[in-house]
Amino acid sequence: MAATLTLRTVLGVPLTNAQVDNNFSNLNTFSSLVDSNVGVLTSLTTSAKSNIVVSINELNASITALAIALG
Repeated sequence: MAATLTLRTVLGVPLTNAQVDNNFSNLNTFSSLVDSNVGVLTSLTTSAKSNIVVSINELNASITALAIALG
């Protein structure tokens, strides 16, 4: 699961205040979900949960992609 964000680059126009607020709300909800599952290996979405290195690399790739998308 990922946070659902409205991106200005996708819309092609500036975001409304409500869209910005929704982005922050969605990030806050997603952050709470991540915080509640930190250290719970079975909560990770990976193809090889038995290997922590693979799990970390997969998470790193997802975080990098999100950072790029957020600009």
